[in-house]
Amino acid sequence: INAEYMGGRDFDSLKNFVLGVTPEQRAAPEPEQHGDVVALSSTTFATTVEDPNRHVMVKFYAPWCGHCKSMAPAWDELATAMKQAHSDEVTIAKVDATAYPEFNAKYEVQGYPTIKFFPKGDKANPVTYSGARTLEGFTNFLQEKLQPAASSQAADPEAPQV
Repeated sequence: INAEYMGGRDFDSLKNFVLGVTPEQRAAPEPEQHGDVVALSSTTFATTVEDPNRHVMVKFYAPWCGHCKSMAPAWDELATAMKQAHSDEVTIAKVDATAYPEFNAKYEVQGYPTIKFFPKGDKANPVTYSGARTLEGFTNFLQEKLQPAASSQAADPEAPQV
């Protein structure tokens, strides 16, 4: 095997890697949905992330990661806030990158959590989020991405505020 290991730190993940079992060959269970965060899998990732009518922000995480665990409440709050304010255009999602490692190389996931923003209309060029892992940090980032015309509104005080 000539590949870099990006999977989980458990026996089954290591065994599958050594034996060359691909993600398609193993049967990972579909993730359970809790709250407003959309839990993605191999079967739901493409249809959710590549929806041309929605902005999608995805957290690639590992269940054992301490940073991921401490960030989870802010991510849950963000999902609820975005669902209430922008339910028709923003999805907040997560994918267990150890259960679905096929996304790690494609989206350059090198540590956990890795957060990617897939803008509506430009899914081929996701933006890596590198700001604060707080509700305020996430919200400010999304407000900036959802208001691309903000600079033109500043020039025209009569323009409607979004």
